[in-house]
Amino acid sequence: MSLYSETAGQGPPLVFIHGWGMHGGFWASTTEQLNQDYTTNQIDLPGHGHSPLTRGSYGLPTLVNEVGKLIKENTTLIGWSLGGMIAIEIARQFPASISRLILVASTPQFHTSPNWPHAMKADTLTIFAQQLKYHADKTLQRFLALQAHGCHNSRQTIRTMQALLSTREMPRSQALEGGLTILRNVDLHTSLVQIKCPTLIIHGDRDVIIPVQATQAFDQHIADVQTAIIPGAGHAPFLTHPEAFIRATRDFCSET
Repeated sequence: MSLYSETAGQGPPLVFIHGWGMHGGFWASTTEQLNQDYTTNQIDLPGHGHSPLTRGSYGLPTLVNEVGKLIKENTTLIGWSLGGMIAIEIARQFPASISRLILVASTPQFHTSPNWPHAMKADTLTIFAQQLKYHADKTLQRFLALQAHGCHNSRQTIRTMQALLSTREMPRSQALEGGLTILRNVDLHTSLVQIKCPTLIIHGDRDVIIPVQATQAFDQHIADVQTAIIPGAGHAPFLTHPEAFIRATRDFCSET
């Protein structure tokens, strides 16, 4: 299987991985500002946008393997939300290829547990899974609204995300269900200590999906880590606060 991706620009490679239910086109405005100095690559995950579904199970190992096929040496890997979890595993498994890691509104564990309160409530994710079987479109729209919740420009952000989502094929139900299963079950805390490359955490202080306190896990477990908290941003800081996001990305890539 070959994943759909769009490559542009010139310079060191930056590879962008989107979040659950989205597609690579969500990064378009970001990559446009970076193409002068970097070669950017926006990937559609299996079953999202223009990429076909994987054969067999839709688990994290499969996603890591498929995205890993597109990774070249000296890559800066940028993962958003679920894409951040994929990026963590790629950086852990293929350390020779990843020179830097940028995790955007991400977390090692998407669901709450007795030892991890900084995430979505487990029963909320269960409700998402139940609704997904009967009302996939409504469930996806609800998730878009949550990503914008708390921002000062939330209504405009929702409209922007809805417009972006419609520019490519809607995610297939198997991909949505498989991705949600990853979010409901995967815990990558033990993987973080194996991340050896310089890492930047970019997070909005108004993110209601992954609370900003989740950044503590990265600070505690990754040796070479920086954190950029964007005031007023929710779960998609690169869309709502592009200047702050681009500045943090450029500064990080130029100094490491």
